[in-house]
Amino acid sequence: YLHVASLSGSMSIRIEHSADDIAYGTLVNFGTVTSPIGTRIATTGTVEQYLRLVRTPATTGTAAFVCGFARRRY
Repeated sequence: YLHVASLSGSMSIRIEHSADDIAYGTLVNFGTVTSPIGTRIATTGTVEQYLRLVRTPATTGTAAFVCGFARRRY
């Protein structure tokens, strides 16, 4: 999930995953955010052990946001 409480400017946000903590690939792409939002994206398939958040500012500005990921164990 992604919750952007405040934002001036814009940024791209994605969650990446990796089996070895070296080579990462995109798991969830929230795209370019230009205004406060709250969104949730569900994934299917294998989620690797390691996760990281990648935030790339598209313009200068400030942001207050929270991003989280929950795993389902069977």
